[in-house]
Amino acid sequence: TDTTQRTFTKYGLTPGLPYKFKVQVISEVGSSGMSPVATYYSAGTPAPPVIFVPASSNSEITLSWTPGSDNGSPVTGWRVYGSRDGISWAAADQPIYTIADGSIHTQAVSCIDDSKWGGSRVQREYVYFRVAGENAAGLGTYSNSYRWRCSDPPEVPAAPVKVRGTASSITISYAPQNLNGAIQMGYKILVDDGLNGDFKEILVTQTSQTEYTAGGLQAGLTYRFAVKVVSEVGQSGASTVVPIVCGADPGPPSAPYHVSSRNNNELTVGWNFKGSNGGVAITKWYLYL
Repeated sequence: TDTTQRTFTKYGLTPGLPYKFKVQVISEVGSSGMSPVATYYSAGTPAPPVIFVPASSNSEITLSWTPGSDNGSPVTGWRVYGSRDGISWAAADQPIYTIADGSIHTQAVSCIDDSKWGGSRVQREYVYFRVAGENAAGLGTYSNSYRWRCSDPPEVPAAPVKVRGTASSITISYAPQNLNGAIQMGYKILVDDGLNGDFKEILVTQTSQTEYTAGGLQAGLTYRFAVKVVSEVGQSGASTVVPIVCGADPGPPSAPYHVSSRNNNELTVGWNFKGSNGGVAITKWYLYL
């Protein structure tokens, strides 16, 4: 009866059902005809999903998301939006991909289809995404924007190289290969227990650190080492595994001394060794002439 009222709320509805509404105007001399019927669902639009990227390459990004609440009406589809700067976005009705199945939560996004990116390819560049769900109540709230570089993971690095060792430690060196335009985030060092057991991974986050020392080792055991390179888009495969015996370099022997000579063309020399073997058995001697 309040003639200034222009809204009406109906309570006690069943979530997800369609309800039909129509309006009639009443004056002191009579009533109008009925308005056209409008149908609305007793549900909210979908809550924003949470985006993540499980994989990417130099030509494609696999975009995935975890749905939020459907707010009373099943999600019937998704819209995926892309931006090159994270600021300029297309209108709601102009997504780069439309998915007509609410049960699908992933989309392969092309980095070489220039129709998706304003006439340009975006290989090895950052791009931004957001996703919104649709249900009977309408288009839901956009997800937070999500930045990713369209790049392959790093290439497999060369095998690590032994730098030095002691009776209880081994120091190796390593270096990255092609990062495919992505920012390097570190290395993963793989080392076993010296008995061919499982590898343990050690994360090195300082990208300038190109040597690693494994300590607490047992002299005489052979330890296996490998390296992975980590970038912002993932990690490389493991390098070739290198077996390295734990032990220090042996100490020097004495100077050669004369033992005997004969026939004016034969000379026998000997040497003494009282130094350290570095914790491992000596396997051979080199004699230089």
